[in-house]
Amino acid sequence: NIEKAKGYYAVTLPEMKIVDADESVTTIGMIAINASPTEKPKNWKMAVALPMPIVTNDKQGEKINQIDIGKQQFIGIYDEDIKNFSKLAVSYDDVKFSNYTDNVIIDTKNMSIISDLQVANKTLSGPTDIVLKNITLADTDTNKITTIKEIEMVAEYDGLDIISLVQNNYNFDLKKLGGIKFKGEVKDIESDFKLSKIEFEYDGEKPKNGISDQKVKIKYDGLKSINKNQNMVEFIPTDMNLNFDFNKLPIEQLIKLGQMKNSSEKTPSAAMNMLQIMTSLPIKMTNAGTNIQIDNFDFRNEMYSIITRGNLKADAESPLMMIGNIDLETTGLDKTETALNAKLPNASKQERSAIQQAINKINFVQSKCAGKNGSYKCNLVANKEGKIMLNKTEITMMEALQLIK
Repeated sequence: NIEKAKGYYAVTLPEMKIVDADESVTTIGMIAINASPTEKPKNWKMAVALPMPIVTNDKQGEKINQIDIGKQQFIGIYDEDIKNFSKLAVSYDDVKFSNYTDNVIIDTKNMSIISDLQVANKTLSGPTDIVLKNITLADTDTNKITTIKEIEMVAEYDGLDIISLVQNNYNFDLKKLGGIKFKGEVKDIESDFKLSKIEFEYDGEKPKNGISDQKVKIKYDGLKSINKNQNMVEFIPTDMNLNFDFNKLPIEQLIKLGQMKNSSEKTPSAAMNMLQIMTSLPIKMTNAGTNIQIDNFDFRNEMYSIITRGNLKADAESPLMMIGNIDLETTGLDKTETALNAKLPNASKQERSAIQQAINKINFVQSKCAGKNGSYKCNLVANKEGKIMLNKTEITMMEALQLIK
C-alpha cells in the first residue's frame, strides 16, 4: 500500500511468510517505509520500521525461534541500480534472538550499522562499519553464560561487484572484480575462559591483469581459563599471531575454477575444462611469481613458545610444485614434555592419544633440529629437485608435515 504524503510516500508492505525446506514458517508482519525522492535519480531516502516480533514456527505450529528489537532506527539511501541500500545509518537497541529448540538466548544491547558506499557501473566502493555492544549468550538448559563487551567489523570495498557475487554464486563479471578489506575485533570475551581481544584482518587487493595480493591476519592475546580444574588447560596458547601474505595470486584463474566447481553443468566437456584449468594453474602461478610469505605463525604461553617464519614460491618445474624455506624456533619444549608425561597416567583414552602425539612431535624436533634444553632451531628447505631438507638433512614429506602441523 502506497500513500502520498507531504514530501514523501508512506509505504506499507504486506505481511510475508517464508516457508523453509523443512516446512518451518517465518512470519514477518507489515514493514513500514517512508520514502522520499532525492536530487539524484533512482535514489530514495528511506526510513524503515520492522514489525516485532518476527516468529518462526515448525510444521506442527510450535514456536522454534523469535526475534525482538526494543528500539529501532533505520535510515538509508536506496539505489535502484543495485536494488539495495548504498548508505545506511542503523541503530537497534535490545536485540534479542530466542532459540526454543536449543534453549539459547542471544541478547545485544545495541547494534549499529554505518555504511557510505559509492555506486559506479553497478560496483560498490567505500566503507561499512558494524558494531555490536554488550552481547550475552545464555544456555537456559545449563545456565552457562558467555558475555562479549564489543564486536566491531569494518569492510571497505574498492569497485566490487558484490551484488553479483552474493546473488549469482560466483557468476559475476570478472572485470568488476574489485578489492575488499575487512577488519574485525572482538573485545572482552568471558565464558569458561577470558579473552581480552581477538583480531581478524583480510586485505584483498583489486586485481591488476588478473593478479592480486591477499593478506590474512588472525591474532589474540590474554587467553585465560576460568576453570583451573579443566584438564590440559595449561597447554592452551595464551597468545596467538598468524600473518600470511599470498602474493601475486592468479585470482582470475582461481575465480574461474570456483565458477566451474559451482556450475550446474556436469557434462564431460565441463569436467575437461575444469581439469585443464587445474593442471595449468601451477604454470600460471609460477609465471606470475606467486608466493606465500609467512610473517607470523606464533603460539605462546607461560610454558613454551613456537615461532615460525618462511617463504614458499610456486615452481612448476619442481616435483613439489614449490620451492622455499621455513624457519621454526622453539623454547620450553623440555618443560612441556615433562608436563605432558606427568598427565599420561591419569588421562582418558582420548587424552592419552593427543598427549602421545604431542610428545612424538617434541621428540621429532629434539632429534632433528639444532639446540638443547627445550630451545631448538629448525630450517626446512624445499628445493627444485623435489627434496625436503631439515637442517641440511633430507627428510620425507610426512616428516615435514609432522614438523609444521
